[in-house]
Amino acid sequence: MIGLIISAVLSGAVASPVRVVGGNDASHAPQTSWTCNAPAGSSDKNGIAISSLVIAGSIQIEKVRENEQWAPVASFNFRPERGAQRFAGVSLYMRPGDTRKLYVRATGFKRDGREIGSISLTGPIDVRVALDQTGTLDVKAGTVTATIHGARFQPTVGEVSCSSGQFLFSNLSGNIINY
Repeated sequence: MIGLIISAVLSGAVASPVRVVGGNDASHAPQTSWTCNAPAGSSDKNGIAISSLVIAGSIQIEKVRENEQWAPVASFNFRPERGAQRFAGVSLYMRPGDTRKLYVRATGFKRDGREIGSISLTGPIDVRVALDQTGTLDVKAGTVTATIHGARFQPTVGEVSCSSGQFLFSNLSGNIINY
């Protein structure tokens, strides 16, 4: 069921144009933090400009919103283009009734992904996701590390997303792109 939840969170077309947040003066400095605020049973996402095949940052859970079908999830993903169904990345999610841990799942290689570990919630969690030219995904989320071999593709956009909660994405490796 979690795989279906993650797929629902990460799929969906977007119709608005891409806009990079930031500018040349201090009042419009590039934004490398974002609060993802999704009602229970809903999701939100934003792009992240990538200059390499690495997405990194920290995630902090600020509020959990219970829902029977949607788990609280925070994700870091690569996509070949905005709105593409094909992606690779990592999702950190809560299981019902377990608010002391986040479970880590590599996503995008199979419809339901692959659980690779869990992390105790003691504060912000550092996340790093790297994709190489052969389709190998290296994941580090808190104390969890894994290497997953997947399909080769060339991502052009990174994406951060969440569902059923409020999550602070901070110290991101690229600027936030509103879409």
